[in-house]
Amino acid sequence: MYNSKFTVAIHLLTLIACNNHGEGCDSEEAAKSVNTNPVVVRRILGVLREKGLVKSKSGRGGGWQLAKKPEDITLGEIYSILEENEPIFAMHTNKPSESCSVGKNIGTVLSKHYLQAEKAMNKELSLVTVSTILKDIQKIEN
Repeated sequence: MYNSKFTVAIHLLTLIACNNHGEGCDSEEAAKSVNTNPVVVRRILGVLREKGLVKSKSGRGGGWQLAKKPEDITLGEIYSILEENEPIFAMHTNKPSESCSVGKNIGTVLSKHYLQAEKAMNKELSLVTVSTILKDIQKIEN
């Protein structure tokens, strides 16, 4: 099963950065952009608020705003916040057979490769910011 929280979070932060002219972005507006329920938006933004990436203001002119500059929010930071307890690559749910040479060694071998892949992904994500995503979108739009 694929989890899209990370992609939705990037979408939301980029949308807020795009609309960040002193006014907040409300959950309903954000939900329309993502094409999801406002509850999903509020859940994800609530987690990001707890970690200091966004802030919310109620009332007229309220809504969600970035708590940091878009160039200071990396995709690596977002990923680590949302996926902190979920491995990128999961091992078997049932322990493989110890009587099979592949079964008893596959975990050890794959763990090494999975760790290298995760390090490479984290390195790449640490180089990309919300500002980068926003600029890339603006290039396409213009």
